[in-house]
Amino acid sequence: VAAVLTLDGRKTLKRETLDPASPTMTVSGTLNEPGFLRCYASISVDGKRGKGLGGAGFEPERIRPTATMPNDFIEFWEAGRAKQLELAPELTLTPMPEASDAAATVFKVSFPNLHGTTSYGFLGVPKGKNGPFPAYVTVPGAGPGPTGPGGAKSWATRGALGLCMSVHTYDPTQSAADIKASYSALNVKTRYAFQGAPDREAYYFRRAIAAVDRAINYVASRPDFDGKHLVVDGSSQGGAFALIMAGLNPNVTACAANVPAMCD
Repeated sequence: VAAVLTLDGRKTLKRETLDPASPTMTVSGTLNEPGFLRCYASISVDGKRGKGLGGAGFEPERIRPTATMPNDFIEFWEAGRAKQLELAPELTLTPMPEASDAAATVFKVSFPNLHGTTSYGFLGVPKGKNGPFPAYVTVPGAGPGPTGPGGAKSWATRGALGLCMSVHTYDPTQSAADIKASYSALNVKTRYAFQGAPDREAYYFRRAIAAVDRAINYVASRPDFDGKHLVVDGSSQGGAFALIMAGLNPNVTACAANVPAMCD
């Protein structure tokens, strides 16, 4: 049995080989700084393998960012928000009768964005229920983006305004083959998540953040929104957007970020 102790899964602190014949196996360690002590154990017996993972937090509330907030951070995003609103004072909602049913009306959302691009998403609105409604907003994990309105529709059928936004510039209602081709072309030179960096004006996610922020403001302005419950949720790339929107947009009332990417 092999065990490795690390600081946050990065810096190796200790390696031990344990005797599987022992009635108990113990690995001990500590941290002299805030962080998470992680233990990864692996075992191989007669060709069969197993693994286990555990961790302990040491004063996690004292963990501090390594990045410094730019002096014009707020001004930068307010300027981007103003520019986005100038480009798209109104969003285009295209009905999708093929995706709608007795429980939900589904729309494709589109509007012009920074750098001459277009942003897309899906909106699901409850049908046959009395509003006003809470709202649920999400961004998919890294990849080609939403390949259909199913996520937005599912929340609408449960009685919420459901919004799912793409971070990309291609239409998510095109065929699966065309989406695959568009996504492949996007990543030819380098993966999209790194494009434009470190130029903050040109960085790939700048326009995506502006778009999701704009779409949240639209949902919050709808007369069928209850004005009290607007949740942003997501995993990985979507988890990052959940955190970003919770900090950027005052309409957000709750945030659930699972394994968020793009974090310090």
